[in-house]
Amino acid sequence: YYTGGSLAFNIVTIYDPHEEFRRTDPGLRQMAEGGTKNENDGGLIRHIYNGHGRVDRGHVTAYQHNDRLTYVASDITEGYNASKVNEVTRQFLYVRGEREFFVIFDRIEATKATFPKTWFLHIPSEPDVTGKVTVQVPNHVISYNGDTATWVSDSAGTKNVLSTGKSRAFLKTVWPEQAIITKRGGTGYELWGNPHEPTAQYNHAGRNNLDEPIVPWRIEVENTEQTERDYFLHVLEIGDKSDTKMSHVERLKNGNRVGMRIHTSGQPIEIWFDTKGPMSAGIKFDTQVEEKLATSLPE
Repeated sequence: YYTGGSLAFNIVTIYDPHEEFRRTDPGLRQMAEGGTKNENDGGLIRHIYNGHGRVDRGHVTAYQHNDRLTYVASDITEGYNASKVNEVTRQFLYVRGEREFFVIFDRIEATKATFPKTWFLHIPSEPDVTGKVTVQVPNHVISYNGDTATWVSDSAGTKNVLSTGKSRAFLKTVWPEQAIITKRGGTGYELWGNPHEPTAQYNHAGRNNLDEPIVPWRIEVENTEQTERDYFLHVLEIGDKSDTKMSHVERLKNGNRVGMRIHTSGQPIEIWFDTKGPMSAGIKFDTQVEEKLATSLPE
């Protein structure tokens, strides 16, 4: 039940070793059909309904769109068990221009510093990652103390692809400052459980979840320090397959704000996020005054 849990959806998991999920045992029929157990994956509550109907535990709090950018902010704290989290928010910013960037900022506060927080991203081909290498499983699980990953697009086995040629993606981990990046995947490791759950250390290949298209690799990002509150700030840049490096990204911090300065051939772009209080963000194009992004939904 890999796809029935949270790992497939590119979120941040908060792993409480004592948390239990519904349907731990899939039952005889599901087992006969290749079903697997619902172990602790550190993710979202799996109760979609209560006695009165559907429960919406995630909320979009702000949205803005114009010719230069698209921005959305969301609060998904209620989607997690309250025993392990105090806050989980995510902000997306898509910046258009000479080069285009997709920025993801997550604010995560766990109830205990000992609960590991893992940022997930599934990708279509094996990435190259910078930093000192620690091999856990040769050709399948490798960790790095760097901050940049890159990979080439892939059709993931499907023939229904309208585009031609391939692109190259670059991912920069701006925050946490001391990050460990793990790439995990390849044959037999495509659907691995949460790396912190002892009973989930196997490939969750069921009846249908290895059908095409399949995304055989994932990236996991964690802070090397144990803290109750963490920030995950990433920027994704898409270029041509022939590109050899991403635009230079500079880490910024000012009080309760973290951000980045992206250098292209033109003037740099600055992007800021507040780390505490209401979700807010700002962007500065060229040398202009910082533009505050929306803090509410359009009327």
